[in-house]
Amino acid sequence: HQGGASCRIFAEPTEIRELARPVRVASELRFQSEDIHHWLAGSLRFTPEEVARGDGLDIRTLALPPGGKLLSRFLSDWNRMERLNRIGAYKLLAGIEASQFRKAGAVIAISGKDEHPSAWLDAGRLIERLWLRLTAAGLAVQPFFVLTDQLQRLRQGITSPGLRPRAEQLALESAAIFGQDTPYLLLRAGKPGNLPPRSLRLPLETLFTA
Repeated sequence: HQGGASCRIFAEPTEIRELARPVRVASELRFQSEDIHHWLAGSLRFTPEEVARGDGLDIRTLALPPGGKLLSRFLSDWNRMERLNRIGAYKLLAGIEASQFRKAGAVIAISGKDEHPSAWLDAGRLIERLWLRLTAAGLAVQPFFVLTDQLQRLRQGITSPGLRPRAEQLALESAAIFGQDTPYLLLRAGKPGNLPPRSLRLPLETLFTA
C-alpha cells in the first residue's frame, strides 16, 4: 500500500486471461484514435541514433514479434493506419498486444478509490517501489497503460464519439474486475528469457526546473 493506492497480483493463467480481455478492447480503441496514434508514433525510437537521444521509447523494449518493428514504422503514418483499420487492422494489432499480455508470469494491478491528484502521486510512488523491488529480484517488468488511458479519456469526455459506446462497455468490463477502484497501471512481470534492453532516460534537470 501507498496512501490510497494498493496492488493486486494476478498470477493464475485464468486470471490473466480474464484481465487480457479489457486490455485487448482498450488496445483496439487506441489503434483507432488519431490523437493517441500521433503521440505514440512520435515517441517511438527505431534507430541507434534516435535511441541515443534518450527522449523516447526504444522500440526494442516492446517485445514485438518478428517483423513488428518494420510494421510499427510502416503504420506510424496515420493515413496508412486509418485505411488499414477499415479492414480490421486495429483488431490484429490489439490481438498481438493482448497475446503478449497473456504470456505474463504475473500481472500486478495498481489501483485505488480516489481520483484526486494526490492519489495518482501515491500510485506513482507505489509503482516505483514495486518496479525497483522486482528488478532487484531479477524479474523483467513491462508497464501497460492502455486500459487506464482509455478509461481516463472516457471520464474526461475526450473519447471520439464513434468510439464512445465501446469505451463505455469497456468501463463496465473493467468494473467487473476492479469494482469501484480506479486501475492506475498494470505491470506485466516475469522471468526474462534473455536480458531485455532498457530505454534511456533524460537527466532529471532537463525535465524540471525549480
